[in-house]
Amino acid sequence: MKKLLLLAGILVVGVASFAGEADWSSNSVEKKLQVTATVVKNLEIDTQDVKFGEVAAGMKGIAPKQNGKIEIKGEAGATVKVMLKDEGGNEVKKGTVVRLWGPTSSNTKENIDYHPEFSTKDYGLVDNGGYGWKDIDVKGKLDVPENATPGEYSAVLTARVSYVKFADK
Repeated sequence: MKKLLLLAGILVVGVASFAGEADWSSNSVEKKLQVTATVVKNLEIDTQDVKFGEVAAGMKGIAPKQNGKIEIKGEAGATVKVMLKDEGGNEVKKGTVVRLWGPTSSNTKENIDYHPEFSTKDYGLVDNGGYGWKDIDVKGKLDVPENATPGEYSAVLTARVSYVKFADK
């Protein structure tokens, strides 16, 4: 009996709470919301190598015979970030030393130090006939140890460019 009274009480409370519900749908409004996006031109980059040419053991602070270059093409008016990465995938920042490796006659490796110079600021792409472009010089200095073995020394840097902001149109 107690269970029946408890069940009846729950039903009465449930019906009473839903019986007086107001019709809110008559007081509503609707408006469409459009979602848009504009796809911009893909970034394209090309690079030119930094070339020091022939150097002698013991030379310090050698400037390149030919500076390197990063040529960027993309959306006019956009801003891009430029970064260089070493062969290990680490970002090359101001003051970073990049090792150029060369084999020695004993098949071990030794290195010479390259101190890259380039600006890490964000760059705006200048309008050039509907495309944006920017050329960035990559310079630096080379330090060759006194005991450097004659031969070819090299390192590979990767240029990475990404959009950070688009022009308001």
